[in-house]
Amino acid sequence: FKEMSEFFKNRRYIQSFAIIFILSGSMFLLIPLLSPFAVSNMGILQKELKFMYLIGGVFTIFTARLFGVMTDKYGPKNVFYGICFLSFFPIILFTSSGKVSFFYYILIGSFFMSFVSGRMIPAMTFVSNVPTSVDRNRFMGLVNSLRGFGSAIFAYIAGIIVTTTQSGELVNFNIVGYLAIFASFISMLLLRRLKN
Repeated sequence: FKEMSEFFKNRRYIQSFAIIFILSGSMFLLIPLLSPFAVSNMGILQKELKFMYLIGGVFTIFTARLFGVMTDKYGPKNVFYGICFLSFFPIILFTSSGKVSFFYYILIGSFFMSFVSGRMIPAMTFVSNVPTSVDRNRFMGLVNSLRGFGSAIFAYIAGIIVTTTQSGELVNFNIVGYLAIFASFISMLLLRRLKN
């Protein structure tokens, strides 16, 4: 506990923890509700959901590699800002959708998976360079714990905001989408102020 308390006295460490906590949280405002929203609001059949995750997962393999190379070439901050900004488009398009075609669902869902999850690549690259070599293991352990904690807290918040109509449609998912974008902006501002 004494060692941990020392970590939370380091301003740069606190900023790093906050970035990962908020960024992970912004993802899990949305992720647990993607499938229910697709079925209830977008008109996608339950049996069709797997195709978006399959195609989106394959797409993410290639984009993750691309984002990694770009992070090495252009620096984690620049790439993080770019991916974060681009992620706003699939977030808005997905969370505000009504009935859509299967092709549109696959397309927007794949871009959502790639860009929303892809933000973690430059963010983790930058944050992992913040601690000293002595602190690195404990620091990364705390980062991963806060990543999970942020996911849980924000998923809970999304569950409070989003409600269901009598017909089964989800209401206020678009509000959660805007909240995810706002949280992403905060993580961008925190990363901008953080020096490693």
